[in-house]
Amino acid sequence: MSRNRFEAIHQCLDMNDNSQAVPQDSEGHDHLFKEQRALPALLGSSLLLSIMALRVLVGCKRVIDYAVKIRVKPDKTGVVTDGVKHSLNPFDEIAVEEAVRLKEKKIASEIIAVSCGPVACQETLRTALAMGADKAIHVEVEGKDYETLQPLHVSKILAKLATDNKVDVIIVGKQAIDDDCNQTAQMTAGILDWPQATFASKIEKDEDGLKVTREIDGGLEHIKVKLPTVISADLRLNEPRYATLPNIMKAKKKPLEKKTPKDLGVDVGARIEVVKVEGTGTHLEVPGSTVNSYIMQVTSESKIVNKLYTCSEVMAKIKHIFTLTAVIYLNAMVAQRL
Repeated sequence: MSRNRFEAIHQCLDMNDNSQAVPQDSEGHDHLFKEQRALPALLGSSLLLSIMALRVLVGCKRVIDYAVKIRVKPDKTGVVTDGVKHSLNPFDEIAVEEAVRLKEKKIASEIIAVSCGPVACQETLRTALAMGADKAIHVEVEGKDYETLQPLHVSKILAKLATDNKVDVIIVGKQAIDDDCNQTAQMTAGILDWPQATFASKIEKDEDGLKVTREIDGGLEHIKVKLPTVISADLRLNEPRYATLPNIMKAKKKPLEKKTPKDLGVDVGARIEVVKVEGTGTHLEVPGSTVNSYIMQVTSESKIVNKLYTCSEVMAKIKHIFTLTAVIYLNAMVAQRL
């Protein structure tokens, strides 16, 4: 850090001169903010938390809604997505909610929501903005690139955006409900060489950074992480709020920046090929080409069941039930008189 920039930081920390304006560079950015990455080493995370709130970046993946019954494509190359309801990944929704709560506690100052995918991802980002995010960044990935988009690609994008926007904390859902990879947070932390706290069920401010409670097999693990850091949200971290109508309207006016992987210097070429997709075999969801045959099979089976019981057999069963009921009633009456 240059001497004049260090002096600018010192001036901002001078409690006896609150009236002095923060020096700015030729681009209009104050030196304190520009050298924020160096502050933890110079001043310590504790003092950093006390003099400024954190910038939080939240990953927001667009996935098929959890209530939709998944159908496999006839050629088994993937699942049917056309005409299917999509929504914000539930774990990412928890991440957004936690970021908003950190801002309400004055721990965070700004929340940036990021989504990678087609233009429809902007609806997902508007949901995050309505929940309380301050601005959004849409990294547009279309066509075949979107179909083969993998956690490593997303991690590189998040890492680049975090660096460009001087982010202190990255919060993402621990996994997406479509691919269940559970890789984005870990790889993002690895790329940035930041500490990570995965499967977080509680996040608190600590004197040296953040204190995170993790859910592990058989109990809870309490860890402390220094800033900057990457956190992945578990299911029990919080219960996301519903966006109110006024906030939904306000979200339309919040800034939404558009970028491409090329702008960020990220290659999204496929590294893994999906050979085949099949249903689990434990649900009624079946490939689209076999729906009609499945209906015909169920119909034929129901006809067979109907033939098993003739009218006389049904009447005999009903008569037997009435007889048993009458016997029980008479026994009860006799017992009462005795």
